[in-house]
Amino acid sequence: MRMPQPEAMSRILEIAARTALYFGFWLMISGASPADLPVGLAAAMAATWVSLRLLPARASRLQFSALVALTLEFLRQCVVSGMDVAWRALRPRLQLRPGFVACSLHSPLGGERSVFCALSSLLPGS
Repeated sequence: MRMPQPEAMSRILEIAARTALYFGFWLMISGASPADLPVGLAAAMAATWVSLRLLPARASRLQFSALVALTLEFLRQCVVSGMDVAWRALRPRLQLRPGFVACSLHSPLGGERSVFCALSSLLPGS
């Protein structure tokens, strides 16, 4: 019996990881009723197929230390901006001026810009 090539093994791991991720999402949304698990697995496999068609697997440059630093900074910004929004909303004399702020982005179209937009939309007050 032949051992799979590293590229094939990487592809299998990518498919398994995505399927597990989507199945986990499905379990969080629907609950873990044993009768519904086959439907959830089918939905996870369909979501994996669509995601691989739209965003093919490629070598990842994700660094764990950078992810931890991003998470800590994001949590800090959530607390700071949440307190700022609460202070502005609860202070009676402070005039609120809701509106939009234009932000020109210099990052290229693609994953980096999408992650920035997703994270900035999660912060309080945005």
